[in-house]
Parts: sequence; structure tokens; C-alpha cells
Amino acid sequence: MVQAQPAPSPRGTVFFTWRVGALAAGVAALWLLSGVSWLFGAVAVVANLALLYAVWLDADRTTGAEALEVTRHHDPQLSLGAANRVTLRVRSRSSEPMRLEVRDGPPLEMSPDPPTFRVTLAPGEARELEYSLTPTERGEYRFREAWVRREGRWGLITRQLATPLAGTVRVFPNVLETRKYETLLLRHRLNELGLRASRSIGAGREFSALRDYQPDDEFRAIDWNATSRRVRLTVRQYEVERSRPVIVLLDCGRLMGSPVQGIERASQGDDAPSTALDLSAPASRRAPDIHPELRMTKLDFAVNAALVFSHVALAMGDRVGLLTFSEEIGEFIPPGAGSDHLPRILHALYRVQASRLDSDFAEAYLQVERELRKRSMILLFTDLMDAESNQHTVKYLGMMARRRLCVCVAVGDPEVAEWATRPPVSDEGVYRQAVALATLNDRAIALADLRRRGVHVMDTLPHTLTAEAVNRYLQVKARGLL
Repeated sequence: MVQAQPAPSPRGTVFFTWRVGALAAGVAALWLLSGVSWLFGAVAVVANLALLYAVWLDADRTTGAEALEVTRHHDPQLSLGAANRVTLRVRSRSSEPMRLEVRDGPPLEMSPDPPTFRVTLAPGEARELEYSLTPTERGEYRFREAWVRREGRWGLITRQLATPLAGTVRVFPNVLETRKYETLLLRHRLNELGLRASRSIGAGREFSALRDYQPDDEFRAIDWNATSRRVRLTVRQYEVERSRPVIVLLDCGRLMGSPVQGIERASQGDDAPSTALDLSAPASRRAPDIHPELRMTKLDFAVNAALVFSHVALAMGDRVGLLTFSEEIGEFIPPGAGSDHLPRILHALYRVQASRLDSDFAEAYLQVERELRKRSMILLFTDLMDAESNQHTVKYLGMMARRRLCVCVAVGDPEVAEWATRPPVSDEGVYRQAVALATLNDRAIALADLRRRGVHVMDTLPHTLTAEAVNRYLQVKARGLL
């Protein structure tokens, strides 16, 4: 996206530099010495007139906006929780060198202290000035105008110009992460697993043909009706069904709205290989791709993970749907495929907001029962930090798992885990540790209960949420469980 408009005030505003102040102080000293000799007074008059003329001439020769072109470039939509690159392109139209100080006007919510660049341009030269923005909330934001200060030829004045690059931009779930997975994951990791969009014969559920029994065939594959008709052992041959309904359930209740403290990025050089998307690495060794001061909610991390998961599942040939719910059903997108399906999911996730009430899992269960009657995969992003709410989650997710493959992604809280393990140093610390241990115990009980009911469980932290959810899906596909 490019923002560029002509400046409304071509000449801008003129400011004196420190050099004018220093010269004016020298002239004042001459005036003081005029009491000693009239010669100092005469020199002071000449110096004062020369300074005024030099300042006027420097301001007159320092051209305004007509000698400068400034444009701003960034993605049409910014990605939540990611470092989005913004580029200011500054081009000189002057026949003289230009010394500039450029200060952009990004949204205050993302950058309360806008970046400032100092650059010298040769005649006709263009320069690109880059910085990054890390949004912490979805929604619509406003870029402000960029300010440019051009220093005069003699350094006596600076001319400040406002380039009105104001405009709105929307922060969507992390689209940048889907691009990383598309280039890294889909080209290499999936090929290593042998997952290709080709038909294969095996133990799938779609009937393909009848054939004679072979010694290495499973006994359960024998079709006794066909055997009696053909008077020889006959087995049913199946085709592995690649396209399955996969639906993402996104819990948008009260617990998912709790903020998560940003996790410090692992220190590594610019050329060091990133392990953030190395899905073969253990979760404990993956470098979290999170800004040190980033503070998003659990729902924000889940929204990002849901988008990347949907992107990968669609690329694998499955049909993906979305169901968001809190105390009532929010967004519902039936399972589908095609190039226009991911944008539908993206725009639905953009509108998701956490509720202040607990989620109604009974409503979510009824919606799934109405819409998904075939064998399918359910991926639920939720929180299991409340013992009372956990009972409803376990009950209804267990009921969903009777006819479907259900995966529960329990989004943990790094601070609670830290409180439970940090030695207390005060009475408040003892109380905090007791509460944290009780919370983690209730969580462990709920996870164990889900496993007993046939639900696949993932207990993960926000910064590894995306990679682990995609990894589990790939394992399900590789093992033919779906």
C-alpha cells in the first residue's frame, strides 16, 4: 500500500538553528562594547544587518515541498503481533544537496515515540527509510502525516514541511505468518512427511473397488456378501480420502480475554537461522517470534494460530470451517475450499472480540451437531484455567469426540507457570504460588479427563501455539487418523 499526497503548505514553517543564536550573541556582545568605543557599535550595526540578510537569503534559497517527494509504503493490512515493515521513500527534486530530518507519524497505539531519520540526499537521489510496527490489537488505526525538516544551505534555518500521508489501516490476524509457512513449511516439511495431493489406495473410508483376497490382506477387509456371490474370497478396496471437513472452534469467552505478558525474543544475530518455524525442533528450543514488550490476549494468539492452521489445512486439500462462540454463537463459516475461502476466514477472525462472560459450550456442541454429520476434525482453542468452566468444556467436547476426531488446544499462561515454580519471598508470594498451583492442578485434572473421553489434548503456551497446532494436524494426516 502506498500513501502519497501533495503538501498543503509548500513553503512550510521556518525555524532558526543554534547557529543564528550563536551569531546573535556575538552581535549583542559588540553592542555592549559600543560603550567603550563607537567603532564597536558600527561593527555591531553592520553585523546585525548582515545576519538578518543571511538568514533571509538562506530561508529564500531553501526550497519547500516542491523540491521533495515523500511516499509511505506498507502492506494493505498489518499483521497482529508481527513486525510489519513500513518504508518511507524520500526523493529529491532539487539541484542542490539536501540535509533532511524525517519523522513519520505512525498510529500512536503502535508507536508512541515515532522514528526519526537523518539523511543527506544528492540532487535527484532517492532513499528508502525503513522501520517496523508491532500491533497488539486488531482493529482500524490511523497513520498521521510525516514531517520533514530541511536544513538551509548555510545551516542558519530549517524549513519544516508536513507531508499529509494520513490514512487508515486495518490490523488483521497474522497474515505474515501464513506466508512464512507457505514458503518454509509447505515446500519442505510436508514433502518430508510424504503428504502429497495424490490419490492412494489403503485403509481409507471411501469405497474404491472389489478384488480377490490376497494373503497379506486384513481379515476384516473381506466382503462376505461379495464372497458368497463370487464363490471366492473378495475384499473391499478403499481409497484414502484426502479431503475432510476440518472446523476450528474458537472460544471467545471471558478467560480467553486475559492478557499474556510478551516473551522476550531469543538473542541471535541477523544472519542466524530462525527456529521459530522449525517444526522438527522441540517446543522448548523454538525461538518465540514475539516483541519483548508485546502484550496480547490469549484470544489474539489463538486467532493468529487459527489463521495459519486454516491456511495449511486448505493447502493440504481439506475443507476448513470456523465457529466462534462465547455466551452465544458468533461467526460460523461452513467447511469449504477454494481460493476465496481463506479470505472469508480472515475477515471473520478480524471481527472476533473476547466477551466478558463465560462461554456456552452447549450452544457450540449443538451447532456442531447440526452442521457436521460426517467424519471430521474439530480443533478447539480454549483456556482451562477455571475449574467450574472446565466441567462444561470436558462434558461437551467429550460428546463431540464420540463421532469426530477432536483436538483440544489448551492455551496456557506463562505467568501462572512462573508463579507456581518461583520461590516465594513474601506473604503475597506464598498466596500467589498457592493459587497458581491450585489452578494448574485443576487444569491437569481437566486435561486427563479429556484424554479419557477420547479427546486429543495439547497443553501449550501462547508463543508456541501456532507451530504446535500445525504440527499436530500434520501428524494426524500422516497417520491417517482423519
